[in-house]
Amino acid sequence: MVVLLVINLIIAVIWLILGLLPGRDRKRTVIYFVLMLLVPVFFESLLAVTWLMRLITGFMHVDLSDVIFGKDKAAGLQRGNAEEENNLVPIEEALAVADTTSLRTFMLNILKGDVSSSLNKLKEALLSSDTETAHYAATVLREELGRFRGTVFRSFAAIQNAKGEEKDETCIVTIRYMNEYLKKDLFSEDEMTEYVTRLADIGDIVFDDDYTLLTVDDMYGIAMRLLDAGLYSRCRQWCIRLADIYPDVKESYLAMMSFCFRTGRKDGFRQGMQELMDSGIPVDETTMKNIRAFR
Repeated sequence: MVVLLVINLIIAVIWLILGLLPGRDRKRTVIYFVLMLLVPVFFESLLAVTWLMRLITGFMHVDLSDVIFGKDKAAGLQRGNAEEENNLVPIEEALAVADTTSLRTFMLNILKGDVSSSLNKLKEALLSSDTETAHYAATVLREELGRFRGTVFRSFAAIQNAKGEEKDETCIVTIRYMNEYLKKDLFSEDEMTEYVTRLADIGDIVFDDDYTLLTVDDMYGIAMRLLDAGLYSRCRQWCIRLADIYPDVKESYLAMMSFCFRTGRKDGFRQGMQELMDSGIPVDETTMKNIRAFR
């Protein structure tokens, strides 16, 4: 028994040291550390089982409870792909219709096709007063998130086994695939952090091998996902990389300005805004609105 308690203490201390490294969730680390001391052995076993279940569900569908139903998650910033959805009634209009049969027909039509570009619309459908419509939307999201998990799991395994150009190509495809999903904010906080960390790890592989393969959108996307997940240390690293490789694009300035704004560095934000204005880089109306919102 004493031996188990000593081993438990060693594991807890190692967990605490690793969890206090930059870019980690320190609050959760401390909580887990305390639980390891209060509930020795059992809590570590619980963590191990949880990790194994998450690994297994990379190939399986998950329960409906996996879908985020909160209203704060429903307002997506990205709009659906209009060209691919012009044969369907817009979700805003469908939700305003009192006829629940029309709502259900709309959701069934979505179930038949590719919904990867309709995920933001489906999040809004979760708030429908018609329970069957909300159930359809939850079903689609559950399947899409399950497909995403499985694809990422297999892609990451392929990256580890690939070499040379094949490895870099697989990394690039995976980065762009993950960026499209993660920016829609469909996952819980812990899972979002896990996948964003994996996204940045894959980006590091390409950057170290041949950074010219990364486009502005690739690097900007990684930086913004890290910012959304609260991984500020790695976000700053990618903002610097973006500015070094692509110094003459507005995304380089916007990435660093977003980082400074989120971390409360007002002087850095103002400096970045002034440098953007002085650079002569064309700034569209959308970008100006974002800058004014930051201010």
